[in-house]
Amino acid sequence: MDLRRFRALREAEMSISEIARETGTNWRTVKKCLDQPGIVVPDRGAPRKGCIPQVIVPYAPVVDAWLRTDITL
Repeated sequence: MDLRRFRALREAEMSISEIARETGTNWRTVKKCLDQPGIVVPDRGAPRKGCIPQVIVPYAPVVDAWLRTDITL
């Protein structure tokens, strides 16, 4: 997250909600970063999508076999 961008957009007369929409962050985060000059906000972590295995994975071969034998299933 680039805090200098927040300040630059604020100096360009943008509102806090406009800055939040522009940068894709919460307006409270933008306000907190602008109000406290020395704050450092860590970057977002890696997305967690795909961490939990799908429930259907063990049954996928059986379903594929059923669909190969009778497509109207």
